[in-house]
Amino acid sequence: MKIVTWNINGIRSTKKPLKELLDSLEADIICLQETKITKDLLESEIALIEGYNSYFSFSNAKTGYSGVVTYCKDSCTPTCAQSGLTHLHKSATGKGSIVGYGKQTEMFSTSRLEQLDKEGRAVITQHALGDAGDIKTLTVINVYCPRADPEKEDRKVFKLDFYKVLEERSRALLSQNNAVVIVGDLNTSHRHIDHCDPYDPVVFYDNPARMWMDHFLVDGINHLELKKNCDRLNIVENKGMFVDSFRYFYPQKKDMFTCWCTSNRARQTNYGTRIDYILIDRHFILNCVSCKIMSDFLGSDHCPVIAELNAHIISAKEFPPLCSKFSEEFVGKQQKLSSYFGTSQKLIESQSDKHTLSGKLCKVNKIKGNKSSQSTLKTFFKSNPKVDKAPALEVAKFKPVIKKTTPSMTQFWKTVLKGPEPPPLCKGHHEPCVLRTVKKKGPNLGKQFYCCGKPEGLKTNPDANCQHFEWKSIRKNESSALQN
Repeated sequence: MKIVTWNINGIRSTKKPLKELLDSLEADIICLQETKITKDLLESEIALIEGYNSYFSFSNAKTGYSGVVTYCKDSCTPTCAQSGLTHLHKSATGKGSIVGYGKQTEMFSTSRLEQLDKEGRAVITQHALGDAGDIKTLTVINVYCPRADPEKEDRKVFKLDFYKVLEERSRALLSQNNAVVIVGDLNTSHRHIDHCDPYDPVVFYDNPARMWMDHFLVDGINHLELKKNCDRLNIVENKGMFVDSFRYFYPQKKDMFTCWCTSNRARQTNYGTRIDYILIDRHFILNCVSCKIMSDFLGSDHCPVIAELNAHIISAKEFPPLCSKFSEEFVGKQQKLSSYFGTSQKLIESQSDKHTLSGKLCKVNKIKGNKSSQSTLKTFFKSNPKVDKAPALEVAKFKPVIKKTTPSMTQFWKTVLKGPEPPPLCKGHHEPCVLRTVKKKGPNLGKQFYCCGKPEGLKTNPDANCQHFEWKSIRKNESSALQN
């Protein structure tokens, strides 16, 4: 089976139809993050995709923000599904719920747990396994971890608290003999090698989010070592629960990123970070066949990551209650293609009958000489002699008046309409700069400046941005023209 994770950066902004996009990923379980959609804006074209069943988590904090969804092929229908990481979400109880929360309530207050689940950052699905030995259940946790805003201390704490709840939930699920896979945008590049331009190593690793990942992940384990010694994982029993599946296959491969800044066109120079992961629990990692970064797959500021697992999922006979097809907005709307065409055919026949009846009425009207029947243009002019005898329009009345411009006026307009100021040349490439406007709140909001037009990149890259910057100044003649 194949599983994909992808931060889609707005599920309604895709250029391709969603089904076409999902099919092109060629995976059995597709986990998307940052859907930026709320339940009231969810449409059937997004929720009810032929051949897939979907499970959404929506942000209740604000609209157009966060949100995740897991699409499962009908051949991999989960037995259970839940929105959120804590027991407080309404989908956490009743039929189809997923038990096992660990000590979350001892770690955080009820209000804090509610806050952590309020932004729609997790969907969990459980699947029955057919050939994994003693392990009978695969649990997939699809997460969009918070970003630590450097200007907001509370968001740094929020991010770390979210990590802790994720860790405790996954620990509880592992204790129930589940195979656990965590996929998504973790919003942290783990190692120096995962960042395009890392700063001082001491400062880089002295980061709470990276320190948590060091604790959460098994370090230094790769598939070559495990082939030699399958007991290697037991040697580091007290260090980490999950394995970074990409580094498991490519421990030292450089320049492998999953996210780039679009405003600086950084993808062109591969000036990015690797913050999207497929983490597999230390015992189930032996079932991982491959993990690849789909860097050529466009459509977002992130690219998908795909892993292939040596596991067979037994599709559930019934969809869990969280499935989108059970939402009150869509009950009864998902129909077979044949029934759609059947309905359409009846509509066409109905419209055809109306046109036939209309035609018959027109014929009757003509036979009876009905005055309300449509007249021809020729008949109209015959019945309106005044229109037919209307005098010709005098062309002379519409001769345009051409005013001669004096030399002084020409000079005036040349001064005022001199055109935009040519941009300066950047110092690094001696090419025309681009004009930008400050959009960040502060004393410079709205001010314009010139900068290098090249995409962001390493300083050693000659095709990258040379960091040229200068404020745009208003020319004297422009200033005087504005004053006048």
